[in-house]
Parts: sequence; structure tokens; C-alpha cells
Amino acid sequence: MPYLKPFLRGLVRSGPSRRLRAWLDEAGTNGGAAAPAPARFCFIHIPKTGGTFVTQHENFDRSVLFPIRNLGHATVVDPDWQLLWDIPAPFGEANAVPTACLDGRIVFSNVRNVFSFLVSYFHHAAGSIDKYRNPHHYDFAAAKRGFDYLLKTIADRDMIWPSRRLVHYQLFAQPTGTALVSWLNCTASLDVHLHEMAEAFGLGYRQGKPQRIGPAGDYRSYYTDELADLVDRTWKREIELLGFALDEPHCRYSPLEMAARVRAMKYVLRNDQFISAESGNDPWSSSPAKAGDPVTTDLSNRRTTVFTGCPLSRA
Repeated sequence: MPYLKPFLRGLVRSGPSRRLRAWLDEAGTNGGAAAPAPARFCFIHIPKTGGTFVTQHENFDRSVLFPIRNLGHATVVDPDWQLLWDIPAPFGEANAVPTACLDGRIVFSNVRNVFSFLVSYFHHAAGSIDKYRNPHHYDFAAAKRGFDYLLKTIADRDMIWPSRRLVHYQLFAQPTGTALVSWLNCTASLDVHLHEMAEAFGLGYRQGKPQRIGPAGDYRSYYTDELADLVDRTWKREIELLGFALDEPHCRYSPLEMAARVRAMKYVLRNDQFISAESGNDPWSSSPAKAGDPVTTDLSNRRTTVFTGCPLSRA
């Protein structure tokens, strides 16, 4: 039976089998209970920030921290959210998670130095690693024209993620802009920060295997002075908020300090506006805008999607 072994191997590696093993592992870790402990900790996976390492997606989904709920590439939305304006392409309705589903939950995520992020995204879009090559990726053609061309393309667009708007916009609910996170890991310090998080919150911790490794090399070698200035100008707010710089791959703040800085702000994606949660002013604007000011973008011809389901209530 020459086809039996490949069939069984595929069955063992299938998504349902991986999820079943992860469920059994969590149940055993929590004292052999009939069901795993409720996952109070919810992880938002912002692409290219090390989220696959946290979830160990290629290692049978045996997450480094446990028990956690992996929300995937989620955008947390308020009841009046609108597709495209509050969830940019290529994400869609399937990525929407209602704010009500996070009541009583603790949200965490990873953030990455924007300079490093853009180089990693370039290799992802260009298919630099054959295993993950996707010639249908929406940025494949631009990436094939070189890093500088892709970077300038991203810095000049609004509606497709990533864009000149906030790379880490998923840290905020849309469209209110309310910050969500209580803990932020820095991608460059991920091993250390995940271990610190496990100790701080009493979570289970296990060593993770490297996931989706990109090409070797120093991301700084991709930047000319012109490109570095472009990134500084375009993503200045994000770089300053999270404590990054071209020559500083690690964040200068601790996970709790980063989360506190984010919670002190609101970010509204649809009009690309940072607002101080305390004063209602935009600290990066010469003409302060108050929270609740009308959005100037005309949304009258857009379909309003009200998401009433609660995906977190499902196993």
C-alpha cells in the first residue's frame, strides 16, 4: 500500500489534528481537566512581527505561551465599523473581531522596528524563500523591482496594508481608535519578552522553534540615506511612539512601557489620526483635532457592516 504512509503523514500534519493535539496538551497542562482553562489572554498577530513564533503555527500550533487565544490577523472593531475604511485590504470581514468579545480578556501583541519590518515584508512579498513564494501576492511585482521601488510604493499609498498609515494599526479598535493592548513584545527581543510575560501573568511557557526564517543579513544594509529619511518622515509617529530607530532594532522601552504609551493614544485608521486619549489633541499635528471631530472622508456610498457574531465564544 504505497499511498498509505503519505496519507497518514498528511492526516497527522493536518490542521484539525494539530488543533486536537494542542487542545489535549493544554488540558493536560491544566491538571487533566475535561476542557482547557479559559483563554483570558488574546494574541493579535500583526504580520511580519514574529507572531508565527508565538503561535508555533509550523510546530503543531503548540504556542510558546499557553493557554492563549490566537486571534490571527485580527482587527478589533466597534459596532459601526465599515469594511475598507476600518479594515484595509488585504484583510477583510473574516478578520473582524467585535470589541464585545474582548470583555474580561487581556490582549497582547508584538511590534517590530519599522525599518526591519519593511525589509522583512520585502522578502515576504518577493518570495525570497522558495517555500513561501507566492507570485499572486499583491506586492509581488513591485517587490521584484527592488526594495527601493517597493518601499516608495508603500509610502505613497493609503488603502492597502502596509501603507503610509500606521503599520501596527491593529493595536487600536476601529473606528473609535481605542487602544487594546496590555502587553507588547518587541520582535527583536521576543524570547526574553515572552518569558517575562509568562512570569508576570503566571502563564505556561515552553521553548519555541524558529518559524518562517527569512534571508540572513542586516536590514540596515538595505537603506540609503534617502530611503532612511523616507521611512523617518513617513512613519515618524510610530517610530517615536514605540521607541525605534534605524540603528536600534530593539525597542528602548519595556513591554509594559510600550503598552502604556500605546494606551495613552488613540489611532483612527480611516482618517490616519493619532489622538491623545487624555487631551484629545494630535501631538504630531500643528492643528490639534479633538476626539470626536467629524471624519472628512465621504462614507455615504460605503456599505456599513455591523458584525454581531462573537467568534471568541466558539472553541
